[in-house]
Amino acid sequence: MTNVLYANGARNFLYIGVTPLGCSPSLLSTFLLGVKDSNGCLTDINTLSYNHGLSLLNLVNQLRLNYTDATFSFLDYYAAYTQVIGNSSSYGFSNTLQACCGAGPLFPYRYNPLLFCNALSTTTLDTLCANPNTFINWDGIHFTHKFNSVIFNLTVNAGSYLNPPNAFSTCMPSM
Repeated sequence: MTNVLYANGARNFLYIGVTPLGCSPSLLSTFLLGVKDSNGCLTDINTLSYNHGLSLLNLVNQLRLNYTDATFSFLDYYAAYTQVIGNSSSYGFSNTLQACCGAGPLFPYRYNPLLFCNALSTTTLDTLCANPNTFINWDGIHFTHKFNSVIFNLTVNAGSYLNPPNAFSTCMPSM
């Protein structure tokens, strides 16, 4: 796909790794007996996520060699997420592994695919959490607005977890 985009004039590419998927309420509730790490996330699934990021970074490095007049950036979402979950209280999160909206507190990780976050689950069943800003995960699959904002500030704004670190410096308004 990169070669098609490049052939059509694209010269700036951003590759984004995946988060530690073993921290997702949807997977945690599916594999309740799985081996967990110090954050309570599924070790085997996180190993796959981590290795995916390494492979993607290797691809980005190879693309840099093959297309010397293009810019290839890599955002290490796995490492940024690990930073946040490992220091969750300093970012204002008190709930790192449960879904805010959907099944409610009667289900493991507040997640059940049959009670996915919708108007019925939030109004009739009253399963919406009291404060979404303290949750990393919105519905068991997607992140909360606050978590997305924290990741944006860590990566794009601060240049952390980016390769190269200044990947977005030309996009930022001067202050």
